Amino acid sequence: MNRRNLIRLLSLLPLVPVIKPAAAQIDEVDEATANFLREWASAGAGKPPAGAGKPSSAVGTAPARPWDVQKAFEILSAAPRAPHATPYDTAVWFKDLKDTSKAGEPFNAEWAEWANPVITSFFTLTNTMPQEGDQASWCAAFVNWCLAAGRKNISFSAVAQSFTWDKKKFPPTVSPEVGDLVVFSGLENGTKKKFGHVGFLSKPPGTPDPEGGSTKGLWVIGGNQKPRDTDEEKGAVNEKFYPASNPTLEVLDIVKTTHFAE
Repeated sequence: MNRRNLIRLLSLLPLVPVIKPAAAQIDEVDEATANFLREWASAGAGKPPAGAGKPSSAVGTAPARPWDVQKAFEILSAAPRAPHATPYDTAVWFKDLKDTSKAGEPFNAEWAEWANPVITSFFTLTNTMPQEGDQASWCAAFVNWCLAAGRKNISFSAVAQSFTWDKKKFPPTVSPEVGDLVVFSGLENGTKKKFGHVGFLSKPPGTPDPEGGSTKGLWVIGGNQKPRDTDEEKGAVNEKFYPASNPTLEVLDIVKTTHFAE
């Protein structure tokens, strides 16, 4: 092969980025980003409290297989992020994800036997370790992952209501817009309970539900959402309408996301 053809061949090859160790990357970024990355490093998964994480009968708890782990790594690496995407854009991308495991199960939903490594990876940005594979409540972990991808403040918690704890990081809004966070409290016999839900507002308030015809409620894209009107129990990243009269959830607050440097 002559020199001209060699140069032509090389020009057709895709560019491969040089990936440096995290420690080296921190030294090359601006101070605000460096502090943010260090905060991540100090907020790793904590030890669960005594008595937590007891074995359950829930499916999706077996360790993921090597091929699926590698595929999950590729999916998470390919997810859109700042400055080219907002956290909401990332959430929509996961909703529309079509990749499946070796067993044909979608990577954006819980699995029947093995723990979905995409879902369990969302917990790396919380002070929580999933004790029940992909069956652990992962809505807040998913939101935190999307926020981090968009360079926004995160709550460092797997508790849905953690997004209402710091009003500076997550200021309440009376003028909700698509991409804001909807935080729900749980209801049990009409009484609020600790565990609720969180997701991204996906349509302007008042957008009707074409199936139920109701305008009183909110459309939300989030993780760990059960499909509507089916017997399917596995949670997934999807879009769902939550009516104002929902018997299990009540809107606690709608909050804005803010840049992590604020």
